[in-house]
Amino acid sequence: MNKTIVMNLKNLGVTEYEDFEFNSFCYFNGAYYGANSSGIFMLEGDKDGTANIDASFKTGKTDIGIDNQKIPVDVYVTVKGDGGYRYKTLTGENTEYFYDIHGREKYPHTVKANLSRGIKERFIGTGFANSNGSDFEVQSIKLNVDVLKGKK
Repeated sequence: MNKTIVMNLKNLGVTEYEDFEFNSFCYFNGAYYGANSSGIFMLEGDKDGTANIDASFKTGKTDIGIDNQKIPVDVYVTVKGDGGYRYKTLTGENTEYFYDIHGREKYPHTVKANLSRGIKERFIGTGFANSNGSDFEVQSIKLNVDVLKGKK
């Protein structure tokens, strides 16, 4: 598997891109390009040739400033896109729980997913992925939790 790692110098956020068959990248005259032994290619469009583009991200795990264990209750995702998506909850033990959600509009709107009540963790992360190459732009994720008293 080929992997490209990019760092946003403004906020020090790191992004990993997988399955790129390029040995170098550049931004030139308002466009991004990738290069390999076969040539230089402009990175544009909604497809990779004829294939849909899978896109996803996940956050780091956090205790959101509360030492106690938490039960995720529901999540509100503000997304721009009208396709099928998957929200995921990540636990401290690296277990992932997936929830299907559906965007309804090409403009930003909020969708809700009710989460499994069986998760009890101190550290929780979130993730988001498209289905069938659906374009998306996530603007916010609000995870609501119940805090367990006395359990750390």
